Amino acid sequence: QSIIHASQQCDSKRNQNIANVCLACVTKVVVLILRKDSNMVEVTRSNFSYVFPLVEKSIKDSTFIAIDTEFTGLILGPSNESNLFDSLPERYEKLRCRATSFIPCQIGLSAFTKDKDKNSYSVETYVFYVRPCMIGSIDRIFTCQASAIDFLCGYNFDFKKFLPEGIPYINENEVLQVREELKDGSISLPHEKIQDSRHQAKLYDMIDKKFGRYKYKPHVKNLEVTIPIHTKTHVYFQVKEIRRKFPKLWAYPQVDSILVKMVSPTERMQLQKYDEALEQENQLLGIIFLWI
Repeated sequence: QSIIHASQQCDSKRNQNIANVCLACVTKVVVLILRKDSNMVEVTRSNFSYVFPLVEKSIKDSTFIAIDTEFTGLILGPSNESNLFDSLPERYEKLRCRATSFIPCQIGLSAFTKDKDKNSYSVETYVFYVRPCMIGSIDRIFTCQASAIDFLCGYNFDFKKFLPEGIPYINENEVLQVREELKDGSISLPHEKIQDSRHQAKLYDMIDKKFGRYKYKPHVKNLEVTIPIHTKTHVYFQVKEIRRKFPKLWAYPQVDSILVKMVSPTERMQLQKYDEALEQENQLLGIIFLWI
């Protein structure tokens, strides 16, 4: 506090610079102390559902938060460089143009909580690996900049976690588009083209062998089987296709598998009514991040 007070009282430029340097040194020491006591958690698509409630709690309990983002590029050329004479709207538009021309590959979030008794802060830090997802007709094309890749490599950025384990996200406009495709039933068409047909054949054969002999025995109840998920990205479409292909069965998405159960016509009608609209939308969008 005395350093800050001295900085405010300095009249000469020389003394002001000295005070700023001292204040910067104090800030670095505080940051180092916080880092020492901080807990950093890497968040990927594998552990997102488990970690996200902890993230929400950290934000709610925090005094303030700080966010940092890594992009696949930042520089667009001379026409987009910041200028001393830029107005606030002009500067904002330039920065926005840079940010929207590339994609975020990592988001860092730190939640600071003040300890009034010790007059200090504790911090919890989460690092999210994120990437665009293909969903319905949305198949985003993005660019990478060599200088940005070099920068990320220089700081040991884990590209394996960015691509295979990155948390999928879409923006608000894309959410609206997905909802429209859900309504008109066209949502699965692009994905059906890339599904592994051999796996689908094995999947249907497995279900036929399990339930085939009970097709003409309506009195049989509580018959179910758990099957593995081939590709988590397309679990929604696997569930939807099983329900379509087998009228007497109903598929339920689980954490790492699909539960297939025999149901009566009445039960199926009730399940279909319940599953329409919001339930389907939630299964499809899942843990997708919204990036505005």
